[in-house]
Amino acid sequence: MSPDGKQGMFVKDFKKNEWMLWWDNKGDSTWVWGISPEGETSCRLVTRVRVKYRFFSFDLLFNLLIEFFDIWMMRKCMKGIKQRAENKF
Repeated sequence: MSPDGKQGMFVKDFKKNEWMLWWDNKGDSTWVWGISPEGETSCRLVTRVRVKYRFFSFDLLFNLLIEFFDIWMMRKCMKGIKQRAENKF
């Protein structure tokens, strides 16, 4: 997720056209994206973030920011994906 490819989340595993799991290489954070069919012409995209809190770590401040502000970022992200998916090519 960074320009140099050395920071952020990394793809840990995936199943083509079904799900993709990102993680932080430490086991403290995961982020999964799942796609499930909804009839013949549509699908549902679901995402989930899990964070292991370490209360005596400098990462705690960052984790708390994610906890309270991630909802707005994720809503914008999902709306952008929806808009691109519904555009006709």
